[in-house]
Amino acid sequence: NWGEQVSEQGGVYGLFVRKGAVIEKGTVIGEYVGDLVFEGDLQRNTSNFGPDSVANLLYNFPLSASQQWIRKEEDGDRQLIIDASKARGYVPMVNDYWGFSSQEPRLQNSYFEEVVVDGFPHVMLVAMVDIYEEQEILADYGREYWDTMQLFATRLREHKQLLSLALEAQASSLQESHQAALRELEESHQEELR
Repeated sequence: NWGEQVSEQGGVYGLFVRKGAVIEKGTVIGEYVGDLVFEGDLQRNTSNFGPDSVANLLYNFPLSASQQWIRKEEDGDRQLIIDASKARGYVPMVNDYWGFSSQEPRLQNSYFEEVVVDGFPHVMLVAMVDIYEEQEILADYGREYWDTMQLFATRLREHKQLLSLALEAQASSLQESHQAALRELEESHQEELR
């Protein structure tokens, strides 16, 4: 058994093959597990786009293989998504082979495969080559993932700016009320002296 080894390198977590193990080409490494939700419901749940809610978007996997899971509504088709933000599986720890700031080129060595089992959609991570001990398991998350990352960065900047403005306004308000209280105390003290 190759086991899973979640490891942190430079602030980024990833999935690695255990020492002494090999994952052979074609092996199902694991399933991308999480809650099945419709995209519209997920968007409503993250509409405030605070840092935590947007970060959770990074663990969503849109399903495309099974059209039976997409329902028509007034607003059109709604995509079914696996939301792994609260799941305890190890497959969502797999990094995209493009990485965040890779100095050296990294090669994709696994891929996601959608399958329908007993009428329910599943996403499996499959080794596309032999993956050797202590190598990181890397997949292609696709353009949508990086679009979400860009959205996350933009919303986080906006959130920080709004928070900064709110804190400045609160500090200004506190300063004004503090100054008003000091004036009242001073006036009260002046009256007592008369």
